[in-house]
Formats: sequence, C-alpha cells, structure tokens
Amino acid sequence: MPVNLLNLAASGYGNLYPDFVGGTPGKAEPTDPAYRAYFARNVQFNALTPVLGFGQGPWRFGDDVAADARKLALWHDSLHPYIYDAVLDGHASGFPYAMTPLHLAYPADERTYGLVDESTRRYEWMLGESLLAAPVWGADFATATGQDVYLPAGTWIDVNTGERHEGPVTLTDHEVARGDVPAFVGGKGVLVRRVEAGSSDRLLAQVFPVTRDSVYSYGDGKRTSRIVNANAGWHAESLKVLDTTTGRAVDFSVDPVTGAVGFPLRAGHDYRLVGGRS
Repeated sequence: MPVNLLNLAASGYGNLYPDFVGGTPGKAEPTDPAYRAYFARNVQFNALTPVLGFGQGPWRFGDDVAADARKLALWHDSLHPYIYDAVLDGHASGFPYAMTPLHLAYPADERTYGLVDESTRRYEWMLGESLLAAPVWGADFATATGQDVYLPAGTWIDVNTGERHEGPVTLTDHEVARGDVPAFVGGKGVLVRRVEAGSSDRLLAQVFPVTRDSVYSYGDGKRTSRIVNANAGWHAESLKVLDTTTGRAVDFSVDPVTGAVGFPLRAGHDYRLVGGRS
C-alpha cells in the first residue's frame, strides 16, 4: 500500500485514499493479537494520509485499541482545513502537496531517495508543507516498535513529545507507541486546525518554533490568509501576533509540549509574528 500510494503521489496526484482501516482479515477475529496489532498500526498509517476511513469498528478490538483509534481519528479530523488547503494547492499547481514523497519535497537531498522499499520499510512523506509522516508500517507490524527515520535539513519537532531534532539526521530505531501520531512538524511549521468536529468556521492556527522569515498561505477555496514569521525569537513575554488585516494584536497561547503558538484564525485575514526576543 505505501509503495503504491507514494508512486501515485510521485506522478503528481496527492489527494490519496489508502483504503479503509481494518483490511480484509479473512477468518481473523478482533481478539487475535496479530489482527489487533495490524489494526492499530493501520490507523496510524491512514491518519497521516489525506483521507481516513474505517471498514471495521474500532470498538470491536477492545477498549485500548478503540481509545487509540479515537485519538488518531480526532487528530486527523481537526486537520481537515490544513489537508484541504494542501489539496487545493495541488490542484492549482500540479504538485502533490497533500502527500509528497520526501524526495520531491527535498530533491537536493540525496538521502531522501531510496527510502521507500519493502525491506527497510522507511515509508516517509510530507502531509502538507509542515508535517513529516513516518509511520511504523510494513510486514513486521505485529512485532515492530519503531524504525529508522530520516529528517532533512531544518528543525523538526516530535508532535507527541515536543522533542526537537536538527536535520539532516537519522533517528535510529525511533519508537512510536500505538496510539501516538508518528509525525514531526517542520518545513513551513504551520498547522491550521478546526477546533470542533464538523465546524469549518472556528479555526486555530498553530505556528511551531521551527523556522523564521517564512510565509505560509492558507486557503479554503474562497479566501486566503498569509501567516508571516517575522519574529526574532519565540519567547512568549515579548512575542506578538498581529492581525495585519485589522491592525490589531490577537491573543495567543503556547502549547506546553511543542511550544507551538496558537491563535484563532479568521479566513481571509493575514497575520504576522513579531518580537519574541529573550
């Protein structure tokens, strides 16, 4: 599945669906440990693609698997604005922003080539311009707890732990617990999320401390917002987030794990981060 998906993405089609979670198990029962492990890793993989759908009810696999599946499904759901923006960018440009093989995102980095094969199982890609996906997935799903992960140049933040890594670097046997999101924030360093399921109006922008002097453009097909990192640092005491459309400062919060600066985003308004020096 990942080989096929990434081949399709390399042809320029990024809005991909990896088929429903759960597969076709034959006679396997939800109590089978191997099937439970497969389901758990399958949810993690699909949660880092543009479309997540379930073919088997997570509740059939026990409370622990169901809780992990719910966490990942809600995380994916919150990212619908961000994913939709990437799909629209791909439609306009022909570049597969929604699911970008790493060697297309970083073509000058020779180490991004040759990662995707069935023996090393280092399936990595960019979901949008800010999320690097690195799921534990492959024929060893029943026993694997981690894998080697290559991070290109730049700062990358583990979305689960907030741990920072400076690329280029290879993380050897990087462990990912079932239920965690196997991804790193880097690149443009901005996520746009909806703050309640089903809502397209209440948006939260999260700007992660990975880059400066960059511009991220978010669009919903009707309106475009630009977020500019013009800040000198990331210290909350001196940082300001300006709505440059209204000329006013907006309130923001800082995520205690990742350090991401979060603020309400109004589609069609532009924002600028300034200050932040210690």
